[in-house]
Amino acid sequence: MDVIEDSRYRQSTQFRIWSYSRSKLAELRAKTNALATTHISNRLSTGGGAQEGAAPLPEFLTAEEEERLLKATAAVHLRRFYVTNSVMTYSPTDILKTCLFAEKFPNTTAEEVPLITDAYFHYTPSQIMFAALLMADRELAQRFIQQSFDYSIENAANTNNVMKPSEGAMEALQRKIVKTIEACRELLETEPPERMDNYWSTPEANKDVRPLIRKLKKCRDPDRADLVALQKSRREQAVKKDRPAKRRRALTTPLDPLWMERKRGGEAEEDGRGIRRSLWASSVSEGMPSWTHKLTLPFLLL
Repeated sequence: MDVIEDSRYRQSTQFRIWSYSRSKLAELRAKTNALATTHISNRLSTGGGAQEGAAPLPEFLTAEEEERLLKATAAVHLRRFYVTNSVMTYSPTDILKTCLFAEKFPNTTAEEVPLITDAYFHYTPSQIMFAALLMADRELAQRFIQQSFDYSIENAANTNNVMKPSEGAMEALQRKIVKTIEACRELLETEPPERMDNYWSTPEANKDVRPLIRKLKKCRDPDRADLVALQKSRREQAVKKDRPAKRRRALTTPLDPLWMERKRGGEAEEDGRGIRRSLWASSVSEGMPSWTHKLTLPFLLL
């Protein structure tokens, strides 16, 4: 059985969800930036955040400026998050604090951590591997690619398959693959791993990013500025929503074991608040003192 190239990869969520053309990825980032700008503008205009009244709206980050901030702070997994979430909504420095650092994972080297390239959105793992090999040893990579095609042509010639490709078709396919790998190499070379230390950790990079950070602080989403307080508020709201449900369950589940028997006997009445209340005996009944029955009443009136 013939196995299609990268067949396993094409069944993965990385390929199905996180693979884009360069134009599509740029379009998604621009759309995310525009949506965040609109939402934050509405919240600030209606006084939903810290700024109230007729205060002028701040200057918002552009999609390109968000990308520059991401390169300074985010690894490849955070770059996925920021395809559909804006830096103005969730600051990379805040999100980074919630992530597990790479040294906590076994068999992970320091060189594998600062992967801040977009190559993983555009190319398959094998294409990225060949592109990296081109960067390290171009002659070896070219010989490896050529031998792979020579083997494929020779193998096709020894079969009786009427659908086998012609030599010209194989050469065209080889040129196409090499062109794709070269494009991937060019993208990788713009942000090699060592650039994390050689540039992004230098005063020069800090000088370039610092104005963007100041700009970000002015245009942050007021509802997301304090993620800890936001989560606390959501939990409190969830508790408040759950209380009426518990109260209704308490009202529909009598605590007095004699309540259902008296109800069946017609000894229950409806009071003005719409809560069913038992007619409590004033003396010992059913072997239980009357105060034990009355004890259940306050719980039913919660």
